[in-house]
Amino acid sequence: MPTGPQQAVPGGSVQTFADGAIYRNDAANNAVWVPQALYDEYVVVQGPVGPLGLPRSETVDITAGVCAGNAVACARQTFDSGRIYAKDGVGAHEVHGAVLAYFLGRGGAAGPLGFPTSDVATGPDGSTTATFEHGTVTCDPSGTCIAS
Repeated sequence: MPTGPQQAVPGGSVQTFADGAIYRNDAANNAVWVPQALYDEYVVVQGPVGPLGLPRSETVDITAGVCAGNAVACARQTFDSGRIYAKDGVGAHEVHGAVLAYFLGRGGAAGPLGFPTSDVATGPDGSTTATFEHGTVTCDPSGTCIAS
């Protein structure tokens, strides 16, 4: 059941429900369901006015690697400018910008870094960093990244 009326947001609209929200993305000409676990993270990172923008795709269940056989529930959702990844035991975290490009270039969650364990943080010098199950990615303001 809805928990409030449909409301305008920059670039679209939203209606909240007891277990998530539906966002209308005018630029993508679609409406997307954001389930509760990802919605909670999306709200933390300021929703459509934050670094991710509006949702672009439905949630995708990840079934490779440690998520195979549904022993561990894993998912991702794509937004205008980033993604949210969720994994049982790790939680839901957003990844965007140069950190996301670096992460995806190395196989994403199925690659050697695994799932994100923090949101992307921006330092005073404009560098960005995020932690993953198997390392940390740091990108300088020019977009050059290293993993440690």
